[in-house]
Amino acid sequence: KFEMLIAAGAIEGLVNYLVNFTPSSTPANPPPPIVRSKTKEDEKRYNEERIRCESDLKRIYIYAARAIQTQDQTNLNRYALVKAGLELFAQHSTLFTEYLYEDYPEILRCIRAWNAHDNYDVKKVAQRAYDTFLLGVANALKETNVKTPEERRRAVQVFQYFIKEFRDKIDTPELEIRDLAMGIRGYGIFANACKLYGTEEDIKFMFVGLIQRCEQIAMPTVTLSQAMDIFDERFYGLPNLIDALSAIIIEMTNVKIKKR
Repeated sequence: KFEMLIAAGAIEGLVNYLVNFTPSSTPANPPPPIVRSKTKEDEKRYNEERIRCESDLKRIYIYAARAIQTQDQTNLNRYALVKAGLELFAQHSTLFTEYLYEDYPEILRCIRAWNAHDNYDVKKVAQRAYDTFLLGVANALKETNVKTPEERRRAVQVFQYFIKEFRDKIDTPELEIRDLAMGIRGYGIFANACKLYGTEEDIKFMFVGLIQRCEQIAMPTVTLSQAMDIFDERFYGLPNLIDALSAIIIEMTNVKIKKR
């Protein structure tokens, strides 16, 4: 417990450090030779040595990812480490675009899990981390960052993964408002990527289908007692939903102009 609080404090310090400074992305040393032994101790020692050889920026990313991957915590006193890791992603995910592009399935799974957590503070930080994480991946998919055919194939693969995740969330029957809002925000952040890599069906759904889903959030059919329960979930994310719809409308306008 004490060690976790120290780690949380260290990550909180890194959150503030990254506001004004960008660590080097150049590896400090060549990676250590591969360990042939199968013992857990040797493997752990090798992994720690490998991390020490990474760049400063990569090491910060690794430690932040480790912090949010600890999902078996039930003691409220231990949430400090998780919140610190989520806060780092919430404020600085765009610095980790290169690494997020490699680890996106696992990081997405972890952030989504914390979005559904019972702890109010953890959940709110996780919601911000989710948006910034998606923004970091979306930056990697921009046209200026995709130059070769191989890079485009990879970009299409990543795009299709996220669009499927968003669509599955949105199309799930009896979906919670939180999950529906996450899917819509995802489409908004990936609006430019949808224009670049999406099919005609993707674009049509993004522009027409999402408007209908937003009506479910803005004007749900619920009783007064139910409305009190969902008030916080619905209106906390309202600014982000408006941003998402604005991004979609802008991209769709650009598509229309180009067709003319």
